[in-house]
Amino acid sequence: MTLNANSIDWAIDFVACQSDGDLFPKLPEMEAIAARKADLIQLIENKPLNAFQPEHAGALLSLKMKSHIVKRLNWTLRIQ
Repeated sequence: MTLNANSIDWAIDFVACQSDGDLFPKLPEMEAIAARKADLIQLIENKPLNAFQPEHAGALLSLKMKSHIVKRLNWTLRIQ
C-alpha cells in the first residue's frame, strides 16, 4: 500500500488545522511539518508503507539527550 501526494497533503492540512483540542492537542512538530510539507510529501509518496519501520523512542532522542539520560541512570544506579 502506498499514499499519493494528494492524500498526504490532505492529511497534513487536516491534522494541522483540526488537532487543536483537549482530546488531540496541537503538536509542536506540526508547524515544522507544515512548513516543509512539499519535502515530506516527496519523501513519502508512492513508497510502500511497510518499508517505514518504527523506531523505539530512544532512537529519536538527540545524542546529547541520550548522554544525559545515561549519565543520570548511572548516577541513580550508584546510589541504590
